[in-house]
This record gives sequence, structure tokens and C-alpha cells, in this order.
Amino acid sequence: MDFLSQLLEPIEIRGSVFCHGPVRAPWSFSGGAAGRCLFHCVVAGEAWVTPAAGDATRVAAGDVVLLPRGGRHRMGSGRRGAAVPLRDAIAREGEGPFARFQIGGEGPPARLICGSFELDGLDWHPLLRALPELLIVNVGVERWLAPTLTALERQLADLEPGAEFITRRLTEILFMQTLAAWLRAEELPRGWLRALRDARVGRALGLMHARPAEDWAVPRLAQAVGMSRSAFFTRFKQLVGQSPARYLQGWRMTLAARALRQGELSVAEVCARVGYVSVPSFSSAFRRHHGVTPAAYRRAGE
Repeated sequence: MDFLSQLLEPIEIRGSVFCHGPVRAPWSFSGGAAGRCLFHCVVAGEAWVTPAAGDATRVAAGDVVLLPRGGRHRMGSGRRGAAVPLRDAIAREGEGPFARFQIGGEGPPARLICGSFELDGLDWHPLLRALPELLIVNVGVERWLAPTLTALERQLADLEPGAEFITRRLTEILFMQTLAAWLRAEELPRGWLRALRDARVGRALGLMHARPAEDWAVPRLAQAVGMSRSAFFTRFKQLVGQSPARYLQGWRMTLAARALRQGELSVAEVCARVGYVSVPSFSSAFRRHHGVTPAAYRRAGE
């Protein structure tokens, strides 16, 4: 399994479309949903998207807009203008499962697909936590995104039996494809995300993610990636922002929390799975990281 797949594997995702269809200028809506990842696909035409603390950005046909933490934003046919709350800008047609836009005028048309993702990991997964408030990927640059968007639009238009289930799965694929495309971009923000692109530090991260229960001490990691101990430690901390040992412990606690939420393994089994030989030492580390004992964490999720 490649490193990105290893990173994404623990994330539980459930996608959905809440509105789609044509809209004519002038139009604008505002939205936001804390704790959910929002997306807007511009299928045709163009629009402007403005995050709450940022400048307006023009998006056009083929652009996929992600707001990983569901931040407040405005989207419209122009850079400025009063915006209608999204809930007031859409309405369901008949018994159909998806809403349509009910705003706009007689100007140039655009066609949008808007939805959201429930992501288990927004507050603890290192990849999701490192994402910016808004990111945009264009199908013209990442052409393999086009078939997913085409299939999604067809399902929304035809509403054949199973359309709701299929659209959920297509949106989940869309999220993974968009995220992978953005990570391949030439310029990434400094920090953890850029570490993914570093051949040696990225490989070290991959080893820890692939086999978290193993003893990944600095000498072993440095040897595995072909660096001296001091050079590796310095470069890792510079790019990731913490030492290899602290990063590994955080990742182990992330995996432990996920396993406890799923409820299929005992505390002792989770302890062994993430590389601890002693349940008391595991419990102490878990409590330092999450603020509660493993048993209490599991009970809270039941």
C-alpha cells in the first residue's frame, strides 16, 4: 500500500450531495458547517468563492472546491453582493432526494453540485488537521477527476434506483481524488504536508504509518532512509515540527482511539496492536494524549 493510502486508511468518510443544478446570475449564497467538510463542484459556467477570512477566488467549469473544516464562506456569480443563506437558496422538487437552487436572475448560467463529507478525523488525523481552510483542484489539470464528476452528474440527473447510494460513493471517491490531486501540487504549505514530498522524511513517515507497532528509533529510521542520525533527526523535526518519537506516539494514539471507538478489540489487544507491551504504560500514554483512560474513551463512544 502506498504512503497516501496508508494515511487515508484510518479515515472514515461518508459523503452526500445536498443540492445541484443550474443557477443564473446574479446569485450568491453563504454557508458553513463546523465539523463537516464541504464541497462545491462547478460543472459549467463560473463563480466566485470567498472564505470568511480571505479574498475572493474565481472558479470555473471543472473546479472542485473543498472546505475541509466547513468554514463560513460565500459563493456567487460576482465577487461581492448580499448572499442568501444556503438553506434559503435551495428547495426540494417533489419527492426527489436532492434539492435544487431557487435563486438567481436572467444572466449567464452556471451549474453546480454541492455537498458535504462526514470525516472521522478532522480533529485528530495529521493530514486533515494540516489542510488549509479552502483548497481548489481543477479537472483540466487532473483529468482523471472528470469521469467521477461526469458519473456524479449523470446519477443526479437520471435518479435511477440506487442513485442516492451511488452518489454517496462517488462523492467519497471525489474527496479522495481531490485530496490526492492537491497533495501532488507543485507548492505545498510549509510543515507536515511538505514533509510528505521529501523523499527521505516521507519514507520515514511511511514506515511508521505502515508498521506503527515496531520500534522505530531514530537510528533505525535513519538507516532505513540512508541518512546519518543527526541529519535525519534535524530534517525530520524541521519539516514535521516534532521529533520522530513524538510523532510515532501521536500516530499510535490516533490508531488506538480509532480501534477503541470501533469496539471490536479489548484494551489489551489495542495496546499490543499499537506497539505497547504493558497495558498500564499504554493507558498512561493514552491518558496523556487524549485526557481520559482507554476504558473511559471507549465508554464515551458507546
